[in-house]
Amino acid sequence: MVGGVGSLVDLSLRGCRIESSTDVQPGASLELRISAIENEPPIQVQAAIVRWSRGQQFGLEFEVIASTEWIHLQDIVKQLELEPYQRDQLEEGADT
Repeated sequence: MVGGVGSLVDLSLRGCRIESSTDVQPGASLELRISAIENEPPIQVQAAIVRWSRGQQFGLEFEVIASTEWIHLQDIVKQLELEPYQRDQLEEGADT
């Protein structure tokens, strides 16, 4: 059993990329709590498989996630995808 903390670098519906000093090996199965957006509850992933590891980063593919957490993940990814568009809209409104 290994525990660790990392920084979320990239998030999608199928997986994520993590930056961490924790040493993980491809093929390992991890349980995750992902805090992607401030003031949002973390996403609980029961099992994610390490698909690659390079230096201080590794990629995970989500394998087992509860249906309620899957809905939460979809909402978070949608918010993250809309964030640059919403920021651009705010900047355009400030220019006028």
